[in-house]
Amino acid sequence: GTPDILERRCVDIDDKISKPRPGQPLRVLFAGRFEARKGHDLALAVAERFRGDARIRFEFVGATPSAALLEQM
Repeated sequence: GTPDILERRCVDIDDKISKPRPGQPLRVLFAGRFEARKGHDLALAVAERFRGDARIRFEFVGATPSAALLEQM
């Protein structure tokens, strides 16, 4: 995974990982192209399970999705 790659390059990520903030939702970021091999479908399925839960917030960023994908969202 990514932490292993960074550790091999002597990059300390501990101070870069977001810490929980009391009263704030957990923020989950999906960053990547909106295509099946990038896992956007899995990320959307997880986000759907937590829809309406104020304790967690999902953010999706990446290349512009197709019109068909926007309809699914």
